Amino acid sequence: MIRDYLAGWAAYNEAGGIPDGKPPKPDLPALSVYMVGQQLTRVKLFIIGMQADGLTALGPPAEFHPRVASVQGTTAIVRDCYISNNHIVDAKTHALHDTPGTATVGVESTLQLDASSGVWKTADAVRKPELCATPS
Repeated sequence: MIRDYLAGWAAYNEAGGIPDGKPPKPDLPALSVYMVGQQLTRVKLFIIGMQADGLTALGPPAEFHPRVASVQGTTAIVRDCYISNNHIVDAKTHALHDTPGTATVGVESTLQLDASSGVWKTADAVRKPELCATPS
């Protein structure tokens, strides 16, 4: 399950241009292998928007720290607090189009097991900053 979750992020990165700022690829087949439904639609629309605006992503892949929060039948919840040093940039000049620096992002993802392929596909992902909170 975690392997498929991370493979989904790898597909997202490649489709967006990470690590080297290549042109976005909203039709990258790997997106459909590891994402489904709302998440697949959301990711493709974001990447199409980047492409239309002449943008891409540049920088190292994020550092992920996923953990399985629950599994009920063919649905699982994965929680992550990842660290990202990649950025949205102009596709031609690589001029920065987002906030410089490192981002720490909490995300809770719903994965669904695809019975025909055996792949856990990300169906939804919601940002949850509290997943990165340091216990006091």
